[in-house]
Amino acid sequence: MDSPHALPTGVVTFLLTDIEGSTRLWEREPDAMREALVRHDALVLAYVRRLNGHVVKSKGEGDSVFAVFRHARHAVAAALVLQCALTAERWATSTPIRVRMAIHTGQVELRDGDYYGPTVNRCARLRALAKGGQVLASGVVAQLTRDQLPSGASLRDLGTQQLKDLSAPERVWQLTHPKLAADAIEVVRAPMAATQRVYKLTDHLNRTPDGRQWGEQVKHTATGLSRDDDDGRIRCYGSPSVAALLNPLYERFHLPRLWEATVDPEPGLGEAVVDCHEVTTTRQVPLPSLTAQHHARFAVLCARAAYAGGAREAQFNAWADGWLAGHDSSGIDARALADELEAEAHRGTSLTHPEELMAANAARAAAQASKLSWLAGRARDQENTRAIELASEAVRTALRITRLDLVAFAEQASPRPVSPVPPLRGSASPLTRNRILRALPT
Repeated sequence: MDSPHALPTGVVTFLLTDIEGSTRLWEREPDAMREALVRHDALVLAYVRRLNGHVVKSKGEGDSVFAVFRHARHAVAAALVLQCALTAERWATSTPIRVRMAIHTGQVELRDGDYYGPTVNRCARLRALAKGGQVLASGVVAQLTRDQLPSGASLRDLGTQQLKDLSAPERVWQLTHPKLAADAIEVVRAPMAATQRVYKLTDHLNRTPDGRQWGEQVKHTATGLSRDDDDGRIRCYGSPSVAALLNPLYERFHLPRLWEATVDPEPGLGEAVVDCHEVTTTRQVPLPSLTAQHHARFAVLCARAAYAGGAREAQFNAWADGWLAGHDSSGIDARALADELEAEAHRGTSLTHPEELMAANAARAAAQASKLSWLAGRARDQENTRAIELASEAVRTALRITRLDLVAFAEQASPRPVSPVPPLRGSASPLTRNRILRALPT
């Protein structure tokens, strides 16, 4: 905590942060969480001070941070560089630390080194709307910083939201930047419809490993003690393509079936993988027919997004762009690149580098998939299985490194249906890569 004598008064800007899902992490891996929190606190303090801010204290939960700035532009810049630093960090926990942030400006009262008043409350309520990896700003912050944003940053209008326990609604804006995760965009927890459509995987006998039996109009409720408890949650998927591509990673059903399902609205819907409290399967639907080539494409897309800053990033990206465009159909370049990446992963240390192994597995999956064009019988089945295993391992590592837009990548990797009807005017443009365009603001 900074000295109370240095804290600004009058009209100030608050930056409030909170670690998403920290309670579950503390319960499941306390030692790793303790180490991660020390690193988290050090990063927050360093970047807040670097941008002329003051860390006052934890506000509310023990894993949140309360910082104050004299100028809104400094708070915005601090939130941006801090989110990028937190995303790039290799955390001790099994899943990356994800932090939600909110920024609001207003008149405050300072007593005994602590801030009071409606400005603090409004910022806290704004933070409650955010999701891990997201930075939300109030309407006044948007007005003050519109022409003073860091290079490459912009504000996305998320509309007017009703904040809990506050009478006046708030116009909410999201801070965006090429280095911030694309999947964090527009996930404000606004009022939702009565039900939400998702997809559920089962085996060929309509069962799941937890012992549940599914079918038309079958309803199951999670066994967890509360909606805040992930234990016993029911895993569903945001699209058929995501379900098919992630089956080897999570369910591993040999003969999977796909069910359309409805769930009660809850935070997290709209993502690729949704852990639901209550699920009703309505009807069986076709599962996309995917080959090892599709799994390899998915792995290459994920690895390319997660390999930012890797030792051979330029080389891997150049190969990936060509392979995704249809070059290297023989897989020769993919095998050579995989060998180089594996050597890089073990170079100069007794510890392996997971990002290089991830990229190597993606390239190796592409090479294995290329062999299938001239194999048949048992050899083809073995190579197909090996390619999918390598692709799944690459995706698993990529998800540990960073947040990925799995829905977008699944659509890019999956086969597109052939239709004699030309596309309608105004249809969506092709999905684009979320690449790093500029250096971080300093």
